[in-house]
Amino acid sequence: MKKFITTIAALSAMAVLSVSAFAAAAGSDTIDDAIGENGSHDVEVKYDDSTNKTVYSVDIVWGAMQFNYSAGTWDPDTHTYAADGNAGFTPAAENDDKVTVTNHTNKELEATVAYAQDASHTDITGAVTPADPTTIATAVGTAVDAAPNQVFQLALSGAPAAQLPTYTKVGTLTVTLA
Repeated sequence: MKKFITTIAALSAMAVLSVSAFAAAAGSDTIDDAIGENGSHDVEVKYDDSTNKTVYSVDIVWGAMQFNYSAGTWDPDTHTYAADGNAGFTPAAENDDKVTVTNHTNKELEATVAYAQDASHTDITGAVTPADPTTIATAVGTAVDAAPNQVFQLALSGAPAAQLPTYTKVGTLTVTLA
């Protein structure tokens, strides 16, 4: 009798705990016999760029932008300066003629460096190389010390109308980022 009551109690407990599960959602798999069968569903990912805001961080390293001018070698026989390799503008020190733009941004950017002559020194012109807007790659995936950069170089031409005994402003460089 004890075994009979225990068996009925066990069967009653199993009936209460037994739950049927049905897969009714769209795109779901129905498994008729749960033992030995598998169900699967694709996992999909979409890159949502709208949540990744651009964080701009750009280093601009300026050379001193100081130049020395030489008219060339004086020829006392002709009272003129010889047209030789000594004439023209040279940077006062190494890299004084350079601007380096380094991109630490999570997007590529475009940089332009332009020279504008000062109104009081129209006798001196300047040209920057590269002259066109230049794309600098994103810093994503690069080491900080290997961040993408572009070096721009200023070359001056012409001649000062008068001797300038000290470094004097003759123009302005402007960096534009887009």
